[in-house]
Amino acid sequence: MKNVLITNAVPSNNGDAALVFSLYDSLKRKGFNVSIACQHYRLVKAIYENDYPIVSELAEGKLIKKVPYNKYLKPFLVPFLFLFNKSFRKADLVVSAPGGYMNSYYGFDKVLATLFIAKLFGKKTAIYAQSFGPLNYRDSKRLLFLSKYVDILMARDVFSTDVLRSIKIPSEKFKLVEDGAFLIPYKSVRSKEKKVAVSVRSWKHDGRDENHYVFMIKSFVEYLVSNGYSVEFLSTCQGLKEYRDDSLVAQEIFNQLEPSTKNSVVVNKNFYKLNDFLEYLSNFKLVIGTRLHMCITSMLRGIPSLNISYEVKGREVYNYLGLEDYTIDYNADVDTGMEALVKFIKDQELIADKLAILMPEQNRKANVFFEAFLRDLKV
Repeated sequence: MKNVLITNAVPSNNGDAALVFSLYDSLKRKGFNVSIACQHYRLVKAIYENDYPIVSELAEGKLIKKVPYNKYLKPFLVPFLFLFNKSFRKADLVVSAPGGYMNSYYGFDKVLATLFIAKLFGKKTAIYAQSFGPLNYRDSKRLLFLSKYVDILMARDVFSTDVLRSIKIPSEKFKLVEDGAFLIPYKSVRSKEKKVAVSVRSWKHDGRDENHYVFMIKSFVEYLVSNGYSVEFLSTCQGLKEYRDDSLVAQEIFNQLEPSTKNSVVVNKNFYKLNDFLEYLSNFKLVIGTRLHMCITSMLRGIPSLNISYEVKGREVYNYLGLEDYTIDYNADVDTGMEALVKFIKDQELIADKLAILMPEQNRKANVFFEAFLRDLKV
């Protein structure tokens, strides 16, 4: 039996959990022995230790975290830590988790170091269903270097393949796929009640104006309530003190609402494990999602979702789904945003009917991409 290690996983965020656990389940069904190396190891293990084989990501130990400037030291520690980590040492395939972190916002030094060392140890290496870019000049060169030590890079949108092509990564090294969360089977749970889930997040890259965004969300909530909807702020990323918590942003927006509007709005601050989160979505008829996987997981549950795209990845997904009318920019003009919201509400039943056809097809395609992934790796 082949041993597979999924690395750089962050399933304390339900968007990442949807990506990582759906890949894990797909690999297990093929008979692989799979482990998941997580950032925030102690936090994730406490949540999921009875559900998944969680191991520590390299350089996640308490002592290392206490070292000053450990962020910069981690890539240099990886070669030594790899030798002493049984999960990494015994893996036949090391695959970097799906998501949207291969860009210059977050940095990917440790991912680079891990895959580089894994390849030197004779492992198969891959990056699965990932967004690539935007990249500065330095990171473009680093990713080009990394590509020489990765058997295949699977890019989840056209923007990403354009980035890879622009930095001269050979075309045989990468493939265009779609978002990894579509490996989750479709199941319609949409509520009939006039209840809307709204996910928000802070985003200050690319010169974004967060105050403008907050004003737009506030306008959306006021419009929804005035049209008979109740609103619940809910995110794939909330409820853990040790991690990012979008409910803090939601609370700030709630505090700015008129008292009459607040009566129909709640801020959900709870943490949900992934399956509980997917089940909880059955309370909603519509979703407005700033986090992309708030939208994707909701659509996989038959719930029409309006996307607020803070990065290019949101727009890219909605484009290939044929839902481009239902995504707006994080800093869209408020009038433009309101027009999109009004159209979204008007078209909700048409969207729901489309999702009933589209989402099972996305699941089928995701499994085709997964099979191609295994074939290309010859595992």
